[in-house]
Order: sequence, then C-alpha cells, then structure tokens
Amino acid sequence: MIEEKENALFDEWKQKYTGRGFVRDGVVSEKDHLASDLKICFVLKQANDPDGGEWDLRGLLRAGGVWQTWNNVARWVKGIRDRHGDLAWADYEQVDEAFRQEQLRSICAVNLVKEPGEGSTPPGSLDVRVNEDKKFLKRQFDIYKPDLTVCCGTSDLFAAIVGAEATDWQSTSRGVWWFEKPDGTRVIRYCHPALWGVDTSMLFYPLIDATRELLP
Repeated sequence: MIEEKENALFDEWKQKYTGRGFVRDGVVSEKDHLASDLKICFVLKQANDPDGGEWDLRGLLRAGGVWQTWNNVARWVKGIRDRHGDLAWADYEQVDEAFRQEQLRSICAVNLVKEPGEGSTPPGSLDVRVNEDKKFLKRQFDIYKPDLTVCCGTSDLFAAIVGAEATDWQSTSRGVWWFEKPDGTRVIRYCHPALWGVDTSMLFYPLIDATRELLP
C-alpha cells in the first residue's frame, strides 16, 4: 500500500525535525491514483505555512487545496488528461473548489522541503535542505511509479535526487525541457503554478503542448 509506505517513511523522517514543523505529502487518494490511466507527480519546493506545525498536504488536497497554487495544477491535470482535444480556454478558465477536488485526487504531490515555509524558499537554502534530506527524498520517490513527473521550479534538484545527468535533458520542438528516466517515463521542467505576472492561460498551454509531444 502506497500510503502505508509513505507514512512509515515519514515517521522515521520527521525524527530529524524535532521542534520543527513537518508536512507529509505524496499520493492524494491512493484509490484514484491507482485507477488513473496516467499517473502524474508534481514536484514542488516547500509548503507555505508561516506558522509551521505538522500537517498533511494529502488531506488538504483532498479538500481542494488553496486556490493560489492549486487552481493551476488542477487546470494542468485536466488539460494533460484532455491533451488530444481542442482545449478551448473557456473550458479551463473558471476553477472552483469542486473542480480542484475532482482533478487533484488522482495526483501525487511532493515538496522537496518538508518543513513549512513562508511562501518563497531562497535557492541557496533550498539546495542545502534538499541535500540534507536527499536519501529520504530518494526513498520517497522510489515509492511512486508515475508516468509523468512535472518539476515546478525544482527540476535540477529532482534530477540530482534520481541520478539524472545534465546531458540527459532534451528540448521539445517548442522549447520545453525534459528527460527520460531509465524506466521510460518522462520528467518535464516547468515553472511553479503560482508564478507571478504571467497570465494563467500562458502557464497552461506550453505544458499541455509538451505532453502532446511526449506522451501517447
């Protein structure tokens, strides 16, 4: 069982976080994830919670998550699953909690830093924290067998965790970077879903376009 493996790992892992918050994450709904025809994993940096504490991202996402980050992820999930259709923006523009609940329940979502932060993680700090937890992160990613991994501002760190080399990266015909893992599954380098100053439609179509090229 995926959740049992996750929780056993987290019980061990959080001992390093004595006196600090710890956010569990991973497969949102094991039943829906296993039933999905395309298993998608999103790799992010750090949960946003200035107050810290211990909580579970999986439960938050089952309830729909917060719109600032998860509206776009929900759009991306539906768009990826509908990638061979017309994908008129009018069908994706409006997102509510029910839409997020429906789309997010099948995904896997992993933060590289398990201690909650304050909305942004300085790059140098992120590198240090990920290096400290690299063995635990490798064990967590080994639990999952996603068909597609989308790195949301985390691509180089994720590649280092799974042992990919810089020369493994390739570009789609329209300039989205990706690499293929030894098991034949694809990893895409992409932006954070809450990227400021960019229209949501502009964050949507390049990713969907890449999946059309890389996936059946």
